[in-house]
Amino acid sequence: MRIIHIDEIRSAEAVEIRARRPFADVRDLTRIRGIGPSRVIDIEAQGLACVSSATPAGTRPEITGQPRSLMATLSRSPTSVSA
Repeated sequence: MRIIHIDEIRSAEAVEIRARRPFADVRDLTRIRGIGPSRVIDIEAQGLACVSSATPAGTRPEITGQPRSLMATLSRSPTSVSA
């Protein structure tokens, strides 16, 4: 499985953006070119993306589905992840 709307180009951009300033919330994905609020809604609904567990508890709403670190997912493979 892969995170919807995150292709190889957006994956690489996400890694670069994270190096400058980590994502605090899944909605921060709007910092990636081509990812706007409606695409973030799709990504949240898919339930695969979440911010790393390094984010302090209680600072963001939980995403439905099995939590996975977005950056770990992107680092494993830009276009696919194992379920």
